[in-house]
Amino acid sequence: GHLIKRKYDNMKTAILFTANDAQLAAAHLMLQTLRDVSRGAYEQEVWVLSTSLSKSGLTYLENLGIRSFVSDMEWAETSMDWQSLFPDLSPQKALKEFHTYRNKRMSKIVYLEWFEKCGADYDAVAISDNDLYFQNDITPLFALAENGCVNYAKEDYPIYPGTNLWNKDFQYRRHTGDWDYDGGLHEVNIGFIIAQPSVMRRLFQEIK
Repeated sequence: GHLIKRKYDNMKTAILFTANDAQLAAAHLMLQTLRDVSRGAYEQEVWVLSTSLSKSGLTYLENLGIRSFVSDMEWAETSMDWQSLFPDLSPQKALKEFHTYRNKRMSKIVYLEWFEKCGADYDAVAISDNDLYFQNDITPLFALAENGCVNYAKEDYPIYPGTNLWNKDFQYRRHTGDWDYDGGLHEVNIGFIIAQPSVMRRLFQEIK
């Protein structure tokens, strides 16, 4: 057991989650349980990926020993026809609505920019939601990255026809066509995924 623990200790790992100022308060409980030796027991680096953080937000993270990487995702504004998504709004209001959408649905793609500057420093990374509650030592999970895959869990609730999950997937497939992945009755839970940094990069390149 001690040898296995030492193997995990020798891995350099990081947990990354997305947040702007508004999400930092919600993330506080997660961070408490993540660092708690009787719960998440995670001692290595934690990063916040963000599209915008105020000076007070950055100070708050620094005081907790959390690193931050901020990108305004300028490429999204220059390469996407965001105004056509909101045809009834003025350009100024449409851009504001697009920023709201970007922050909620696209901000994890900031990982690609983080990887270019920091990814080579780590053996394994986890991309996490910012509202989790850790109950057990998560350190051993990082060894899963050695399989060269993106590791995830399935959603507990099944996707029965007519449920919200089923309707959501149906709408997505109308736009994307059939997917190579077939998880059966349970969709992928993307709230906590682990991989080697370069493997995670390939996933987010495809998403982008």
